[in-house]
Amino acid sequence: FLAGYFGAEVQPLYIVGNMNSSSDHVVGTVVQDLRAEMDFLPPRTQFVQHIAARVSPTGLKAQVQLLNPLPQTITLGAFDLHIFLKDAPDTMIFELNSINSATALPATPLPPRQVAEVNLSLSVFGAKIGAIAELEKIVKAAGEGSIVVTARGPISVTVHENYEVIVPYEGKDLTARV
Repeated sequence: FLAGYFGAEVQPLYIVGNMNSSSDHVVGTVVQDLRAEMDFLPPRTQFVQHIAARVSPTGLKAQVQLLNPLPQTITLGAFDLHIFLKDAPDTMIFELNSINSATALPATPLPPRQVAEVNLSLSVFGAKIGAIAELEKIVKAAGEGSIVVTARGPISVTVHENYEVIVPYEGKDLTARV
């Protein structure tokens, strides 16, 4: 369900009622044998809101803004996002792997319906930078360095203490400042 929520995919929703479905005795009696099936379409949201990255001879530093679309706090675990050019979806320009970062904290709480920022610092050995020649041309053409990208990769989130899920995320038309 959570992966579908992040991807704004239609999710089947099954509702089963029983006497304890309501604290009101009359309503509990009415819904006692309720069985309903419906399709739930969560609102389209971009989990990854913005990426700002600086590539240097010592590695890559990035700030990633993440939106928690849920009405409760979730905990961000590890993520491994591959950043691709919008116009060349097979051209990876860099990878953001939180496990290799010196600064990303595992178990980062993301407040409900708010944007939070995660900072990554990847050494020259931990940073995977691809298509440097292509990236240089794009940054020069963009003037200030903003480009439109796609982010793809697994994101681990914990919703409740004992419920962790790995979401196969894909965010399109993201702005990245390089």
